[in-house]
Amino acid sequence: MGVLLGFYFLGMMLQYWGVPLPGNVIGLILFTACLFLGVVRMEWVERTAQIMLRHMLLFFAPVIVGALAVREQLGVEWFSIAVGLVGSFLVVLLVTGWTAATLIGHTTPEETSSDAAPLSHRPSSQLFPRGRDDREKRNRGAS
Repeated sequence: MGVLLGFYFLGMMLQYWGVPLPGNVIGLILFTACLFLGVVRMEWVERTAQIMLRHMLLFFAPVIVGALAVREQLGVEWFSIAVGLVGSFLVVLLVTGWTAATLIGHTTPEETSSDAAPLSHRPSSQLFPRGRDDREKRNRGAS
């Protein structure tokens, strides 16, 4: 817990000194960088992180209370909010579809033969082929 709080307070201090980002975001960026660089070990924070993940719903309560405090403004701006929600949903949907098609190996209709099975009917081994080493291990295990 001390490591996470230390990064949080470090981020808040940097925000106070003029870094133009929220302190908790600065702390998270620094924490992530230290994890990747090996300055902080996962074992030091894993237990606390699991506890926080189990009680994640409690962290959203302030957001709900804050929304209730501005419900009159939400009533006036409902259309803009709805357009923003639907628009962001569509952008995420399109980007996710594009990413999945790119990772799976998107083919155009001209490249696909008429007898080819659609993606939903292909075996998972065709969609997500394993490396040669994995196939060799499986073959050795079956022998």
